Amino acid sequence: MADKVLAIVFPITAFVTMGFEHSIANLFFLPYALALAGFGDAQLLVGSVRNLLAVTVGNILGGSVLVAGVYWLAYLRPGAEAMTSEALPRNTPDTGLERH
Repeated sequence: MADKVLAIVFPITAFVTMGFEHSIANLFFLPYALALAGFGDAQLLVGSVRNLLAVTVGNILGGSVLVAGVYWLAYLRPGAEAMTSEALPRNTPDTGLERH
């Protein structure tokens, strides 16, 4: 069990330490802050909820726009040709054994 905890703690810690805001990473650290500061701190609770709402909305909008935008650029933009199996080059090795 300790190996699983250590395997997830360091990547999440690095992600947050680099300054990235992600709702899942924040859900990891905010309960820790609440446990350290105590659950009676109303300002911490309000700030935590505000942060989670803003970050979650930003993750949803940013992720959907960026992922959808990349797919649109790759496949759906005007003038982009769809790669079909007929358009792909055939990879046939030259074995020297040709059928006649």
